[in-house]
Amino acid sequence: MKIRIATRGSELALAQSRWVASELEKQGVTTELVIIRTQGDIQLDKPLHEIGGKGLFTKEVDRAVLQRQADVSVHSFKDMPVEDEPGLVLGAIPRRASSRDVLVRNENGNGVIGCGSLRRRAQVVRLNLGYAFSEVRGNIHTRLAQMLDKGWSGLVVAEAALLRLGLADSYTYEVLDILPAAGQGALGLRIREGETDIAELIGGLNSAADATAAYAESRFLQALGGGCSLPAGIRSEISGGDISFIGGVFSVSGVDGVVKKKSGSIALAARLAQELANEILSGGGAQILDKMVQ
Repeated sequence: MKIRIATRGSELALAQSRWVASELEKQGVTTELVIIRTQGDIQLDKPLHEIGGKGLFTKEVDRAVLQRQADVSVHSFKDMPVEDEPGLVLGAIPRRASSRDVLVRNENGNGVIGCGSLRRRAQVVRLNLGYAFSEVRGNIHTRLAQMLDKGWSGLVVAEAALLRLGLADSYTYEVLDILPAAGQGALGLRIREGETDIAELIGGLNSAADATAAYAESRFLQALGGGCSLPAGIRSEISGGDISFIGGVFSVSGVDGVVKKKSGSIALAARLAQELANEILSGGGAQILDKMVQ
């Protein structure tokens, strides 16, 4: 059987899709990558929060599956809308990579760090590291090159990106004590609804625990009423039959923030995450988010 995999053309997206292809090939499946250029890849002259939220990097890739140009789409789960596109279903969330954010260091830099995420920027400000910020877009290699070319002191990125691209040993970096994006480090694989043969193959890549955590985190973000550009983060941890969450909402300036924790049975993960979001909203988070749209 041959499975065509729809993917963005960035080096990270290709690395993720090639990993999926290699896992399928272990099952004796022939694979082919179908590269799709998305709106998020085209509009590089504006910050992400100005041009759209979830779906910015996924809609065109999913459309290729709907139009039968491909059989499965591979996404960074944090970029995916919570609800599936009509005609598509979530086929698997494979084992998750690191969800942590890190600061890649450039020694003897100019006191500026590259950071294109409101969530990251708001929380890094709260760490009082003393850096100024510069907006940055593009794939991970482009951003790392900008850091060096412009003499920045560092660049804030997802550790999963460095690991998946084999760059973790090429740069010095430190883990930041900030809350990651919902679903960060996880992949989401979408397939056409009702195609049982493909569903069985793709479903074999699913990690039940990672899928439960990532899905619950996405429900947290949905309950806050925002997309991936919202300055909100959540971290989950599974221990035995229990799951614990720590989530937060932050003002863009980093001055204000509401952080709360929630834990309970993993069977109730999605409900717990939604309850956590509601507690954050009622505890001052709603006021922070309201100021963003005024």
